[in-house]
Amino acid sequence: MVNSKNTPTTDLRLAYVISDPNIDLSKRGGPRTHIMNTIHGFERHGIQVRVFAASDYREKNNIGESPPSSRKSKPRKKNRIRSIISEARVRIKAKKLPRQLESDLEEFAPHCMYERSWIFSDGFIAIARKLDSLIILETSTCEAEIHQDIYGLFSVPLTNWREGRKLRRSDAVATQSSASVSVAREKFKLPPSLPVIAKPLSYEIPGSLPPRADLKAVDELSAQFGLIVIFIGTFGRYQGPEFLMEVIEQSQRQSLDVGFILCGAGGEQKSCAEFAEFRELRNVLFTGMLNDNELSHVGSVAHLAIVPDCDEHMAPIKMHEYASHGLSVLVPDYVAFDEFGAEQNAVLRFEPGNASSVTDLLRRCADAEIDVAAGGRDLREIIGRSFDSYQVTSGIVRFIREGRKSSSDD
Repeated sequence: MVNSKNTPTTDLRLAYVISDPNIDLSKRGGPRTHIMNTIHGFERHGIQVRVFAASDYREKNNIGESPPSSRKSKPRKKNRIRSIISEARVRIKAKKLPRQLESDLEEFAPHCMYERSWIFSDGFIAIARKLDSLIILETSTCEAEIHQDIYGLFSVPLTNWREGRKLRRSDAVATQSSASVSVAREKFKLPPSLPVIAKPLSYEIPGSLPPRADLKAVDELSAQFGLIVIFIGTFGRYQGPEFLMEVIEQSQRQSLDVGFILCGAGGEQKSCAEFAEFRELRNVLFTGMLNDNELSHVGSVAHLAIVPDCDEHMAPIKMHEYASHGLSVLVPDYVAFDEFGAEQNAVLRFEPGNASSVTDLLRRCADAEIDVAAGGRDLREIIGRSFDSYQVTSGIVRFIREGRKSSSDD
């Protein structure tokens, strides 16, 4: 929906390309939240946006999920020859998508193609050149490393080299945080002449949360402890679930009045639950996957949230979700969280990988030395002020308009 209050509608057309077939906009999750809010930001600037998603063309192209080992929670130990063959197959299948989309893109005639870059795809730049369209590639700067952590890769350096070669052929690169701009330039060897524009993750704080579902187990745990900490995620190893279990175990050993509710499934969730059972941890509840109403209930009983680990230069989208529940967040002391301001207690920083650093903060919170309620209100205000979808897309929109003007002048 266009917010005409911010800017009048223009005739600019933008094709938002999602080349990763594993991203399905019909399913909730971090990628969907980020993409939909980015699109909303463009629309609020008066730009006409059409989405071209690989998941919509998966059956036609026989693209399949990537790579074949993606259903595993840990990378398979397979020989390098098989890894090369596996990734080559994925890349060959990925090349089918641009050809399938080309006629649809020609019909739409975008002034700009904005691609959420996927490490296995590089075919849309040629189409953009053919259509005389600008092309902007968005990078997280850490996709290869995360992919390696979850699924495995033949070679992270080789994958990053290929990604850098692709990014250098674009008209501009968008990063998902301000801290990632310098990282992208250095890591991918981007020339000074190539614009690298920060487009932080945006999140629209809802005016009201969904009605709360009834969750007896959640209520029982929250009644046992004075301070409740929540984690929402997929339990990917890059999110630090093993470290989180160390924090939970240490909290019980120190008899802290703190309970933990862990929401989500997949990844290391099963091994974490088995660890909790083996160690007889009574201060933690694993809920599995929850719907919006159930998450609303969990958020209502929580006092704090935690990000056990993440990329040093990019805060996860769950920061914004936690803020919607009015929660301050325990975070590793990374530059990624500098974007969330200096308001006291909005984010509580701990030494990365140091469980004692976390439990020291938890003790202070449980003893009311730290006002976590005020911190949660501050974080919610920061998100609304600094991560508005219109604001975070302004730099990209300015580049598109200037680029289009330059083309017309030529």
